[in-house]
Amino acid sequence: VAGVQQETQELKAAVVKLEAGQSRLETRLDKVEVKLEKEVSDRIRILFDAWKVHEDNFREARAKLEKLDDIALDVRYLVARVTMLEKAAK
Repeated sequence: VAGVQQETQELKAAVVKLEAGQSRLETRLDKVEVKLEKEVSDRIRILFDAWKVHEDNFREARAKLEKLDDIALDVRYLVARVTMLEKAAK
């Protein structure tokens, strides 16, 4: 009977140690989760900000290209007009 009681006490002590270890692991896991969530949200924010900058740059470039297209059209018109006037002057 004394041997069974001794083993029971040892098992209880082992369970207490396991519970304490599990509690420490849960605490560490919580810290890791918080750290990962923060890092991931920071990276997502950075990626989104970079995407917005690229989007703005793309829109500016598109607007400039449209202006250049308009200028090219005007130049073609003026060249044709000058050619026509030169022919009329001869």
